[in-house]
Amino acid sequence: MYLNRLHIRILLLIIALIHGSWLFGQEKGMLSGRVLDAESGEPMVAVNISVDRHTGTTSDLNGEFSLGLDAGDHLVEFYYVGYEGILKKILVREGETLRLDIQMRSSGIPQWPVHTLPRWES
Repeated sequence: MYLNRLHIRILLLIIALIHGSWLFGQEKGMLSGRVLDAESGEPMVAVNISVDRHTGTTSDLNGEFSLGLDAGDHLVEFYYVGYEGILKKILVREGETLRLDIQMRSSGIPQWPVHTLPRWES
């Protein structure tokens, strides 16, 4: 009789642990894509990609990025110095990968030439 009660308690504990993790676990999806310069078509390295202002990543040497996200609506920001920021609203579905390819445009910050004078030595 004692062993039966012990087995029942262990079984109930296992069921509670499995059920609890299933109840509180959220399904995930993926966001991936590539960031390119709109004018040249070249991949952009180290573009900051922020999701809901609390998580993010950067693009790699090929302009590629990938990020696991909870299923649902998200706000994604792409920003890089000298380029116009991009803000996208996306819907990530559980178990699916959403592909988002971005082309960033230069912000038109003027670049002035730098002139130097020769150094005079005495």
